[in-house]
Amino acid sequence: MADTDVSILTHSDEPVWQAYVNSHPDATIYHTLEWRDIIYNEYKFEPVYLMAKAEGTVVGVLPMFLINNLRGRRFVSLPFSIYGGPLGDTGPVTSALLARCIEMVSEGKANSLEIRPGRQIDCAETLGFAPLAWGVGTIMDLTVGQDALWSSLAERFNVLKGAKKGLRFILTDGERLKEFYRLQLMTRRRLGLPTPSFGYYESFFKWLPGMAKLAIVEKDGKAIAGDLFFTYKDDVLLALNVSDREYRDYKPNDFMIWSIAEWACKAGFKRLDHGPVSFEEKGLLHFKKKWGGETVKASRYYYPDITKKAIQAKGSYLFKVIPEEIAGLAGSMVIRLFG
Repeated sequence: MADTDVSILTHSDEPVWQAYVNSHPDATIYHTLEWRDIIYNEYKFEPVYLMAKAEGTVVGVLPMFLINNLRGRRFVSLPFSIYGGPLGDTGPVTSALLARCIEMVSEGKANSLEIRPGRQIDCAETLGFAPLAWGVGTIMDLTVGQDALWSSLAERFNVLKGAKKGLRFILTDGERLKEFYRLQLMTRRRLGLPTPSFGYYESFFKWLPGMAKLAIVEKDGKAIAGDLFFTYKDDVLLALNVSDREYRDYKPNDFMIWSIAEWACKAGFKRLDHGPVSFEEKGLLHFKKKWGGETVKASRYYYPDITKKAIQAKGSYLFKVIPEEIAGLAGSMVIRLFG
């Protein structure tokens, strides 16, 4: 750890950051600099990306944003992302990255720090972080093959029901995004959540060409469900699922998830990651667990030990009652102020 130099990423080091992330086995699409640009362009939060070097060679990275809004001044790795946290060659490198974050809080650059990794960080508690067992995720092993997945699938009846009802699966590179956005506005309004701008979703396909995919399930030409997901290395990561509740008896989500899994198998991907979900979201938790696969615990780490939920809940009712077109225009601003 003493031989590890941790500094803020400079423009000249961006190529080696990308090369390191692309070669690290635990890296996700959220560790890429393209994702940094997507978040910055939508919310204007300040990126603070840390790079660890030993003898001039990159040995670890930690992507992070400084958020300064009505909820306080804090570092988050990463906001509005399924995964974040450090990548390191060794445990001591990971410790060095996290220790530098704590130093920055002690220096007054932020009041708190939140790390949202894909998996548990062994050294975090030793450094003084407060862990929170936040939720669980499931990852399906696609290498067993399509036939084995189908034979073990608990939801075969629902998939077949959707097909019998005339549901149609369409996979695009961003076409029909306006229909997906309509469903997203509908879904988030029902939950009382602000919705990012349409341009935010467009940026996925602009900055991540070939890696961002849009699945649509339609009935009689009408989009009734959608999933915006990402492909990165050997993984398919389901990111945003939306649906029209009027068609829930058709089981469009079951039909869509299986169709994505079927496509991913044929395309040669090795894992289908359903993404972690909070213990509090019991319905969604049940939906993701029923697909089987490896169960992965999702933890979050806070420094110092703080609880944060207060301000977010206050806007819920408002976003349930305002018109969808206004929710779409105001969503990004509200998220920027309270997110």
